[in-house]
Amino acid sequence: MNFRPCFHVVAYAALCGLAASVSAAPLEWPAYQGNVEHSGYVPGILPTISANPRPVWQMQVQATRVSGLAVTDGVVLTTPDTFFSGATPIVAQSVDDGHTIWSHDFGQIFSVNQPATANGVVYIQSSNNEGATFLHAYRIDGSFLWRVPFDSQWEHYLGPIVVDDHIYFDGGQFGGMYGMNTDDGSQIFYTNLPQYDSWSPTWHDGTLIAFTDRLDVVAAATGQVITTIVDPDYYWSGYSPNEAPVVVGDFAYVTNGGRLIAFDLVNEDIAWQRDISATGQVTTDGTQLFVVAGGALSVRDPANGDLLWAWVPSASGSVTTRIVVTDSHVILGDETSTYLVNRETHAVDSTLAATGMIAYAEDTIFIADDTGTVSAYRADDLIFASGFE
Repeated sequence: MNFRPCFHVVAYAALCGLAASVSAAPLEWPAYQGNVEHSGYVPGILPTISANPRPVWQMQVQATRVSGLAVTDGVVLTTPDTFFSGATPIVAQSVDDGHTIWSHDFGQIFSVNQPATANGVVYIQSSNNEGATFLHAYRIDGSFLWRVPFDSQWEHYLGPIVVDDHIYFDGGQFGGMYGMNTDDGSQIFYTNLPQYDSWSPTWHDGTLIAFTDRLDVVAAATGQVITTIVDPDYYWSGYSPNEAPVVVGDFAYVTNGGRLIAFDLVNEDIAWQRDISATGQVTTDGTQLFVVAGGALSVRDPANGDLLWAWVPSASGSVTTRIVVTDSHVILGDETSTYLVNRETHAVDSTLAATGMIAYAEDTIFIADDTGTVSAYRADDLIFASGFE
């Protein structure tokens, strides 16, 4: 195949030992994998303090591991990974010192899921079968705005995305996607899709891309399905994909059955696939793909899937977290720690003594572990990472 997507070029800020400014981290991590494209990419060079920094604060806020982690307006938001738990709170902590600013307990329900934030509002899905499933909206200070019902059975979700004044999310009694207005939750559309949960729509150039047991491209304005691309080699492992597609150029990328797959959105077929024991969520900065393959970090060319470089936590360890990427580092964790892997040297510049769900905002790496504890690692004294001095 001769078609090659257009990829942007990332320019590093330090060259030949000359002083350079460190790009400030964004002030928010508003949705699953950091943005409406679910790319997991944060532009800029990541500053580090030391090889083994200590957290500036560390607090347990959930009784279980978290289902969602978001950062906005000086607030860290977490939700619990639940299954009919007695308490299911969304908790808002201060970015500065971790103290709880507010919380709201949804009670004994099936699930409370990844929040999405936009314009000082927090949107969150709770699921408890038909008739007791809602999309909620709160101001960032915790005050209630509105809630609206939507159809569901017993579902978990990767959370909504907010684009302009619309909110889009996975839902439906038998599977589908909703579009609603952010001001009052009024419905724009509902579109039937295969009955899968634990996915989130990906924003791409006025469309919404969903991966279930197939790839669907949906018009954001109307909910009309524009394109459906079927994977003839799809491997069924349950009704929860636990990932969202990422897009580079005209290709959408997912993993399934050990394969890294590139769906061609123009020719409406599969451009290529690589059987590399790939699992979980793909991350991209627009120039490279970052994926877990055989327990290791595998960095791939988006045009053809060729291996560019790889990194393994240890002889016995495996990457167990989703991946976050900056222009200088890959942030990812194994069973015990989180690592800042230098993209030029492929060496570990820093090891953080926590692992779990990762977010990066306000020059702080937030890690929510399996005990419901959130740790914050802040780069107050900005020092260039090894390889960028």
